[in-house]
Amino acid sequence: MKFALESTVTGKIMIGKEIRVAKAPYEYVLTPDRDGWLASIMISAEITHTEQVYSRLEPSDGTSKAKIIIERDRETYERIINEFQELESITSFASGGNLGSIDWHSPKEHMIPESQDEEAEIHVASFEATWEYPEQQFNLTHEAFRELVYAKDSYRSLTVIKAFFREGTNEFNKFRYINAFYNLYFILEDLYGKGKTGTQAVIASFRKSPEFRESVDWVLKNHVNNHPRHRLALQNLCSQLNLGYESDGLIDLLGKVRNNLHHYSTSDAKKFWTPFRQKDFESIAFFTLGLAVRGIAFKEVEISKSLGQQHQ
Repeated sequence: MKFALESTVTGKIMIGKEIRVAKAPYEYVLTPDRDGWLASIMISAEITHTEQVYSRLEPSDGTSKAKIIIERDRETYERIINEFQELESITSFASGGNLGSIDWHSPKEHMIPESQDEEAEIHVASFEATWEYPEQQFNLTHEAFRELVYAKDSYRSLTVIKAFFREGTNEFNKFRYINAFYNLYFILEDLYGKGKTGTQAVIASFRKSPEFRESVDWVLKNHVNNHPRHRLALQNLCSQLNLGYESDGLIDLLGKVRNNLHHYSTSDAKKFWTPFRQKDFESIAFFTLGLAVRGIAFKEVEISKSLGQQHQ
C-alpha cells in the first residue's frame, strides 16, 4: 500500500509534461496544467503497517448519511510534509524565485492499493480537507458611510495604525500568524511604547500604562479565555518561558516573542521562528489582535471626547 499527498503549486515553472522521480523511500510526481506549467506535486511512500491506515465508512449517527473514518499514518504524513517543505525551499531558490508556493498546508491525501486485497479494503481512496476561518460580513449603510466620510479627518492620526490592523487581520485569516503578530505588535508599540525602540524599553512602557494593563486583563478574560484552544496554548507558552499567566507575564511574553521573531540561528532552530512554524504563533497573534482592537477603540474614544469638548 502506498500513501501519497498531493499539493497544488503556484508560480511560473514550465515543465511541459509529467515528471516522475523515484528516490527511496519516496516517489515524486510533477504534473503540469494544459499549458505545461507546474500545477501540482504528489509525493508517495510505502506504508508497512497498512492495518493502521485504512479509511472506512460507518453507519450514520443520525446527523448525516454516513460517517467517514480516516485513519492516518501520522509519522509518514509528517515526513512527506517535510519533503514538501524542503522541495519548496530548494525549488524556489533554484528557479530564481519563480516558485510561488507549494500548498503543503492543505494537501490532498491518497491511498494507492498495490493488490486486489488492498483495493477491497479501501472505502475512501482520496480526500482533501481545506481550512478557513468562518467568513465574516459587514453591512455598510448609506448613512454609516456618510458618517465615516465626514468624520475621517478627525481620526486621520489613526490612519497608519489602522493600516497595520488591516494587514494584521488579513495575514491572520491567511494563517500567516507571524506576519499578523508583527503588524499587530506595531500598533501596540505606537500606542503604548512612548517612542521607545528597544524591546525591553517598549515592554517597560507597556507595564507602566494603566490602560494597557487593563486591556491585557480584559482581553484575557473576555477574548482568550473564551477559546480553550488559545487559552491552553498561551498557558503552555508562558509555562515554557517561566512566565505567569497574568498581565505581567503576558506583557513579558509579548516582548519575548517579539525578540525571538527578530532573530534566527540554525544552531538552535527550535527557539526561533521559521516559515514552517506559522501555526505555533496562532494564539499569541490572536491575543495581540484583541489588544490592538481595544487599543484603537480607546484612542477613538479619546479623540471623540476631545472633539466633544471643543464643541462645547
